[in-house]
Amino acid sequence: MCYNVLCDKYATRQLYGYCPSWALNWEYRKKAIMQEILSCNADIISLQVKDTLLFLFLFYSHVVVSLY
Repeated sequence: MCYNVLCDKYATRQLYGYCPSWALNWEYRKKAIMQEILSCNADIISLQVKDTLLFLFLFYSHVVVSLY
């Protein structure tokens, strides 16, 4: 599975003016992204446009714990 996370740094109204503010909110996107990733039950997950610390503290720990 390959997923473009869109780092919070880039999810701004300036760049995505056509997108509703609630959809750019990290808390909303985080839940939706995690549900999508976990629902696919993929053997390999590739994340694009991610923040390194975000990956280490959120995705890695949540996905690894959920899968094992």
